[in-house]
Amino acid sequence: MSRELLKKEALARMEILKLHKNAISAFRKHDKLLYSKMGRICFPHAPGNSLKVAGLYDTTSEMDEAVRVFEEKGDGWRLVYHVVHSSTEFGELFNFLYVDGNYQEEWKEDNRLLEHGMTFSYVVNNTYPDCSEFGTIGVENLSGGLIRKI
Repeated sequence: MSRELLKKEALARMEILKLHKNAISAFRKHDKLLYSKMGRICFPHAPGNSLKVAGLYDTTSEMDEAVRVFEEKGDGWRLVYHVVHSSTEFGELFNFLYVDGNYQEEWKEDNRLLEHGMTFSYVVNNTYPDCSEFGTIGVENLSGGLIRKI
C-alpha cells in the first residue's frame, strides 16, 4: 500500500472530523502531525464561568517516537494522522487515529462511524505501557481539535 493512498484517506478522515484547517494543512503539506488536548477558557464574571476547548499542539518527541514505533510495527500499512491526548485515572493516554492499509475494504464503514464521532484507534498508555491497546473510542470536535469522550 502506498503512503500516498494512506495519506489521501487520512486527509479525508481529518475533513470528516472537521479538524482545524491548520492541522489538515500541516499534515497535507509537511506530513506534520499535531495532537489535541482538552483545556478550558475561563470567564471569571460569567455564569458557568468556563468553556471546554480542544487545543492543537505540536507533537512531543515522546509522541513522535511512539508513533514511529507503531507505524513500523504495521510494516508500512499504518499511518497515524492525529493524536488525542487524555489524562485519566488509568494514566496518560495517546489515542492514535490512524489509517490501516491492511483493511482497505473497511474504510467506508470506518468513515461512516467517524461521522458519528466513533473511531477504531490504538491507545498508548504512557503511564502503564502494558495497558496499551486497540479499541473503539468516541471523539468530539471542540474548536477544531478533538477530545476523547469514551
